[in-house]
Amino acid sequence: MESLFAKDQLYNQWPLASNVASLVHMISETYTEVSNKYPMDRVSSLGKLMTMDKEKSEIEQEHQKLGNSCQEAQEGILKLVLENKKEFEMKTDARMKRDVMKPRPFCPCPT
Repeated sequence: MESLFAKDQLYNQWPLASNVASLVHMISETYTEVSNKYPMDRVSSLGKLMTMDKEKSEIEQEHQKLGNSCQEAQEGILKLVLENKKEFEMKTDARMKRDVMKPRPFCPCPT
């Protein structure tokens, strides 16, 4: 009977473990996509800004361009995160309906 109890305990805990694993996967995938898509161009432009003469208008133009670029990146990142969150929630709901809500064998209690 202990074996059936252990199986029942595992069956009750696997949905949480599965959801956590899916969440970690989605977060790491989002992080990689954001890292590849947004910050690298902005970071590489910082070296150019550091070598410019702060008295000239050229640095103001570059500073403005960097600020605009960062604003666009922030908006893009927010959009991406919200899309990935929505997709994760839909997949999680579908998985829960498919796997958790289906009938399972009853674990008889020991007598």
